[in-house]
Amino acid sequence: AKHNIVHKNKAGNLKSSLQMHVNAL
Repeated sequence: AKHNIVHKNKAGNLKSSLQMHVNAL
């Protein structure tokens, strides 16, 4: 369960950073 939370967190961070990158363009 812990691993799943970490994986979701990483995916969320990646998504938000990608969104920021798209917004910056």
